[in-house]
Amino acid sequence: MDISQINNLLTSKNIILYFFKTIALIISIFYLIYSVVILKQTEIMNKTLQAKNYFLIYSISLFQVFLGVFLLLLTIFFL
Repeated sequence: MDISQINNLLTSKNIILYFFKTIALIISIFYLIYSVVILKQTEIMNKTLQAKNYFLIYSISLFQVFLGVFLLLLTIFFL
C-alpha cells in the first residue's frame, strides 16, 4: 500500500462515509436486539395474562423481528 492509496482512504469524504456506515450498522444491530427482546416479552406476557388478541400482538412483534433482520441485511449489503 503506497502513500496515494492511504491518502485516498483518509480523505474527508471517505471518513464521513465510513462513519455513516458504522453508525447505521450499530443502530440496526440494536434495533434487532430490541425487537427480539420485545418478542420474548410478548411471549412471557401471554403466558402470564392469557391475552385475547395474542395473535395480533405476537404478529406485530414477529414483524418487528423480520424488519430488524431486513434492516441489518440492508445495512450490510447496500451501505
